[in-house]
Amino acid sequence: MRRALFAALTGILLAGPATAETLLIGNKGEDTLSVIALDSGAQLARLPTGRMPHEIAISPDGKQAAVVAYGGTTIDIFDIAGRTKLRTIDLSPNQRPHGLLWLSDGLAIAP
Repeated sequence: MRRALFAALTGILLAGPATAETLLIGNKGEDTLSVIALDSGAQLARLPTGRMPHEIAISPDGKQAAVVAYGGTTIDIFDIAGRTKLRTIDLSPNQRPHGLLWLSDGLAIAP
């Protein structure tokens, strides 16, 4: 029950087709991204993000995840299978990015 409630209160997204067995959870209170194996419920990784990860968007090919740091100015790009952060995009001087979308050509945009 605790895990279900925790998941309901955080940013949650199932990874795309290439990694459909993986659940990604943005942990706002810890500034991390949890990678969870759906078959076992085991946490495979906990990766640092920008402040208050809020939205998670999966690339059209299912290989990358973009995580918006609503409490800051950044978007982090992760390799889902490799469980690693690839890069951080700093949107300064803009703050509190909200919303994220991957286009079909693989470009990510934040409104």
